[in-house]
Amino acid sequence: MKKTFLLLIAVIFLTCGKKHTSVVLTDEPKPTANFTSDKTSYTVGEQIYLTNTSADAANLLWTLPDGTNATGNVVTFKTDTNTAKDYIFKLEAFSKSGLKSNAIEKSFSTFMPKGKITLYSASHWWYQGIHLTLDGVEQGTCTLLPNMPSDCAQTGYTNFNLDAGVHSLHFFYSHAGNWINRTENFTITPNGCLFLNVY
Repeated sequence: MKKTFLLLIAVIFLTCGKKHTSVVLTDEPKPTANFTSDKTSYTVGEQIYLTNTSADAANLLWTLPDGTNATGNVVTFKTDTNTAKDYIFKLEAFSKSGLKSNAIEKSFSTFMPKGKITLYSASHWWYQGIHLTLDGVEQGTCTLLPNMPSDCAQTGYTNFNLDAGVHSLHFFYSHAGNWINRTENFTITPNGCLFLNVY
């Protein structure tokens, strides 16, 4: 019984006297977060390509505009095809230990491509006092020149520079003693030109 008691005291003494060590981290540099893009602005529907250029970064964390995350050196993001807007990307760069970090945010804009429409009259006569409403917005009165022009947005004709997509023109004018009231829908293509015969 005496030997057992002395052994127990020895175990307790050795356990209490055990040395505790702590991990000492080396003096690692603080990372500097940064990234580049393939463009500064984008047409709606395009993909945004981003490349990490951070310094002293062991790990990365991207936060994309839709709230999802990525960790690679290169990320891509598909923009909305119907709406022009801004997209904000965030990149966080971490040191190897994870105790040091740096973050950066950048914003990129999308835009709707433009196209043109030129109004004319195929009747070989000038028509004045035609009331126009474009996409629900009153445009006042215009004069239609006869014959289809040779060039898009030719001087003297009634021209509009519009976002690509579907638009609506409402015409209100007098012909042969009668008032004509009609609406015509048309589609503008990116960088395209449309010649529209009003009368």
